[in-house]
Amino acid sequence: MRFLTLILTAITSLCLANENRSTSDTHLSPYWFDNRITVFTPFHYQYEYVKPHAPYVGIDLWVGPSISSNHGEFYKYPGTYSSTRGAIIGKVEAAFGYNFLISDNKHLTPFLGFGVFKDFLEHRFDRDKTRYENILPILEDPDVSFTLPRVYYGTIGFKQVYDFCPTFLFGVKLQGLVGWTHEPEKWGNPIYGLECGLPITCRLGKTKHWELCLEPYNIFFLEKRFYNNFLGLHFTVGLRF
Repeated sequence: MRFLTLILTAITSLCLANENRSTSDTHLSPYWFDNRITVFTPFHYQYEYVKPHAPYVGIDLWVGPSISSNHGEFYKYPGTYSSTRGAIIGKVEAAFGYNFLISDNKHLTPFLGFGVFKDFLEHRFDRDKTRYENILPILEDPDVSFTLPRVYYGTIGFKQVYDFCPTFLFGVKLQGLVGWTHEPEKWGNPIYGLECGLPITCRLGKTKHWELCLEPYNIFFLEKRFYNNFLGLHFTVGLRF
């Protein structure tokens, strides 16, 4: 509790210090610059056109670890299974929308887009990690496994960012997805999904060009065979110009 109090005190002090700067610096927002890129951390590359009151364009490409929880029918076999384990997932997405500047410290960007999602996890039966129901005939086969195909999807959603001060920003990203695969027997068509992210950004320096962003996220997919839920964390180093 004492540690949390110290953190909150430090953030408040930084915000008050920034308030004493010039007016032009005080009103810097996440959309003050026209462009934002995150190409300085491995396996996560992003570009966004973020000019206020202008069309939005975003491209996002990443691969990273997550915690995967799933439940459903095992491919080609009767019965159901459930498991929770580490996984490697990735996504490529392009989005188009509009950047609304609601006030000096509130920003809203609704968007439409499309993309490709891939779960690289090999789904296999493991007595130590998987719970089985009515699948006894295949438990003696150690090679029963499969990987899920890519999911091609369309999406609609929004991003909202709130500036606590010129240094710290808090955002919410929420989007719905509808997708399909080229191997529907493994996953099924259509596939419905929901993605939520909570980016927390610290902007660096007097000009606020550089930033560090930590974003916990949750991606959920549902179809008639089974569901997949992915929890993860993005860390990026960004530049605005």
